[in-house]
Amino acid sequence: MGIQIYGTETVSTVNGVICPLSGQFVDDTYSYMCMYCDCSNVKSDMFYELEGKRYRCPAEKRLIEMGIERRQRKQNIRERFTNSYESSLGINVGTFEADCNELNEYLVNHCASYEDINVKPYRGEDEIHIVYSYENGELKHIAKTENLMSMLAKYMNEANKKNAEWSASYALVNNQLIDAIIVNLYLRYNFDVVRVLDKDNPIYIKNRDVYKYLENVYGLNQHDFKKILKNNLWMTSILNYNSVIYVKQELDQIIRRGEQYWNK
Repeated sequence: MGIQIYGTETVSTVNGVICPLSGQFVDDTYSYMCMYCDCSNVKSDMFYELEGKRYRCPAEKRLIEMGIERRQRKQNIRERFTNSYESSLGINVGTFEADCNELNEYLVNHCASYEDINVKPYRGEDEIHIVYSYENGELKHIAKTENLMSMLAKYMNEANKKNAEWSASYALVNNQLIDAIIVNLYLRYNFDVVRVLDKDNPIYIKNRDVYKYLENVYGLNQHDFKKILKNNLWMTSILNYNSVIYVKQELDQIIRRGEQYWNK
């Protein structure tokens, strides 16, 4: 029993192994786990218990463990969504947008070349740096960092390898809304937000996550949300590459107002 390798091809083989529970030869109709589990101590009348479920062999145990892992993943996602909802409460999106406008204006106006940039790397515990990195005058990177010197050096080296003229700007901001700020800046320069927009962002959410968010936070299904959306065409939807981005505070408003539609 086991996996034998012939050249570059991997072939699964079973050498006369009999399942101690079924009494049948183990073949490819059995779980793949049966191909490598040690069943030497398995007896049909001997049971063990895990999380309130009984098992007799390592393969049965692994199936229970996989079920536990699936539930834990769902619980972790639920917690991330509910935590993001709680963190979104009390945020004034208009004020946030105005602050991002001011931040972007500062970063654009304080761009400097390597020779002229004045680096002040120190920050407080609740602060973080945002960096704009340019190559030949074109904005190439928007990033947050806890190590300003290291990030500036990284982007400068990238530009030097391309023989590009490098310049940069940076600003120090409170890290409370840093993930939402980064997404906002990505969107205004049409950068792909897929790498920076997580489920627990306090303001923005991708369309592929919105139904799970609504299900976990509000108990709404996809059909309910489409009813609400149909009657709230004013809601902001931002097209970004292959995703549509929604604003969580707007979702909260329309859902609270839209109960009359999805209860029908």
